[in-house]
Amino acid sequence: MFPLKWEFPGGKVEHGEDDFAALQRELREELAIDVPSAQEILRYRYRYAGWHEVELGFFRIQAYRGEIKNRAFESMIWLPPDRLDDLDFLEGDRLIVDKLKRKEIALEQSS
Repeated sequence: MFPLKWEFPGGKVEHGEDDFAALQRELREELAIDVPSAQEILRYRYRYAGWHEVELGFFRIQAYRGEIKNRAFESMIWLPPDRLDDLDFLEGDRLIVDKLKRKEIALEQSS
């Protein structure tokens, strides 16, 4: 629906799944990794112009099993938060990108 836009890994919650089960399934499908736990760091609703509203949830993954493999994307890249504006993100992801850049959301979990 939004070709050549950058996005974070993840996807839709299927019928009967909770958010964490959907995250685990999506990361297995897209990146070939298993995630034993995750912490939700942000959730909000976004309405795409001419389309319906979606609820977006973002999670911090502290550890995973397996080697990351690109199974779903045109390409993948790792960037520090201050370089995220170099990419053309989906409009729905702009809020988290801005919060990461401004360090309102920490990448590492504080102890």
